[in-house]
Formats: sequence, C-alpha cells, structure tokens
Amino acid sequence: DGEIRLKSVECYHPETDTWWDIPNMAVPRSGAGVASIGQYIYVVGGYDGTRQLETVERYDTEKQIWQFVAPLSKARSALSVSVIDNKIYALGGYDGQEFVPTVEIYDPITDQWTDGVA
Repeated sequence: DGEIRLKSVECYHPETDTWWDIPNMAVPRSGAGVASIGQYIYVVGGYDGTRQLETVERYDTEKQIWQFVAPLSKARSALSVSVIDNKIYALGGYDGQEFVPTVEIYDPITDQWTDGVA
C-alpha cells in the first residue's frame, strides 16, 4: 500500500512451490535493492518511513543470520542493483531530494563500496 515498511522476509522454493519465513532483517524498509552472491542475499538501501537508508544487510543462507555490511556512501531508495563479476552495482535511486545519477560498487571480499561511472 506504500505506507508499510517491512523487516519480515519470506523465502520461496520453486521446485516444491513452497514459501517459509526466515529471520527478520534488523531494519524495516521498502524500496530497497536486492541481490545475491553465493550463499548471501544483500538488501541495499531503501526507505524506513522517515528517511532514505544507506544501510546494507546481508543474509547468510547457511547460518541463517542477518548482519550489517559496509553502508552505501549515499542513502537512497528506489535503486536498481545488479551483480557483475561477484560485485554488487547500486544504480541511481532517490536520496530524499532528487533522483541521483550515481553508481556505487560493492566488493564483498573487502567489504567496501567504491564510486562507479554513471
């Protein structure tokens, strides 16, 4: 409905056509980007109902725990994310004032974001 932010997460298994709950994220959010690399699912940025977020949470599908990783340098929601060569690209998004034409690249090995070319 555009008014509710969630920290709950459900998982779908297409081979068995079943859904189940996994542990909640720490921060309720909407408008986040989501990507996966290996055993990890990353939830990037978003909106908590009062402000755009720079936080990034990572879910370990083997240990079944969430943890924070390095934040974006610029808070944003309504962003696109993509994985190329095991790095997450955060593209554009809304910073609370305007839509931004920026790209940040996350390296999970170094746990760092760097600026990319927009």
